[in-house]
Amino acid sequence: MDNDFTFVAGSAAAAAYQGTQVAIHRGFPNPAADISEQPHRSPLALDFNQLLVRSAASTFVLRLSGPDRPEHGILSGDLAVVDRAARGPLVIAWDGDQFILDLRSRLPESASVWGSVTGIVRCLPL
Repeated sequence: MDNDFTFVAGSAAAAAYQGTQVAIHRGFPNPAADISEQPHRSPLALDFNQLLVRSAASTFVLRLSGPDRPEHGILSGDLAVVDRAARGPLVIAWDGDQFILDLRSRLPESASVWGSVTGIVRCLPL
C-alpha cells in the first residue's frame, strides 16, 4: 500500500491545501544516525512527549481497564495520559479502593480527583 499523497495541480484538493505543510512519517529513524551531527531537529519531527506531556513532573500514564466509555472515545486497554496539575473535565479519581474515570461534574462525593486526562493513546492489535 502506497502512503504517498499527491494532488493534481489545479484540482480542488490542491487548491484547498495550497500553502499547507503536511508531514507524513513512515517507519523509524535510522538508529545508527548520529544525532549530534544534526544541529536542529526538523519542525515536523514526531515527538510524543511534545504532543502529550504538558508538565513532565506531574504527568503519568495509566492503562485503563473495565467498561468502555464510548461517549468519551475510550476503550478498555487504552493508555490515559493524566496530568495531576491540570484541571480538565475528564478526570481520574480515587473512590474508596479503586481509581475511576468520569467527568468531574459527575463524580460521587466520596471520590477525590487524582488528575485530569489530557490524552488517550490506543494501541491497535497486530
